[in-house]
Amino acid sequence: AQTRTTLVAKARLYWLRDPLMKQAVRLWTDYALGTGVSWDSKDQQVKDDCDAFAKNRRNKTIMNSEGMRRSSKKLLIDGELFFAIFDSDGDEPKTIRRIDCLQISDVICDPDDEEHVLGYRRLTAQDKILYYADWRNDDDDDELLLQQPDPSSKGKIASSKNGVEQN
Repeated sequence: AQTRTTLVAKARLYWLRDPLMKQAVRLWTDYALGTGVSWDSKDQQVKDDCDAFAKNRRNKTIMNSEGMRRSSKKLLIDGELFFAIFDSDGDEPKTIRRIDCLQISDVICDPDDEEHVLGYRRLTAQDKILYYADWRNDDDDDELLLQQPDPSSKGKIASSKNGVEQN
């Protein structure tokens, strides 16, 4: 974890000081994204749901063209990109947020399979500990995640309304 933090800090420093690195990131983003991305679906309900998600005022900062360019830049500089998607109340679409990769302090894996990611431990700037289940998890994976000890404190992970939290 310490090596990862050091490498991300160095990569950010190089990006700030090296004009060639800035140019490489800019070119990659320009050619990969152009003016943004679009989607289509044969199922009109799916298309409407995707449009509502992207046009939601709280999601625009990530889903619009500039937000996607910012995400591309973060990925190319840091080497990692983490998103959290939060449920919403009522008919509002879900909300998506980018998480600084340095706030992800641990990746929680299946003890029998290191490549099977169950969730992520996040330490916020306010020293709050949050857990997020991996987006690929099914019910069995979520149950297995709740059985894992906290990687840092060895305490238990407990379920909550919007995912998991430290107990």
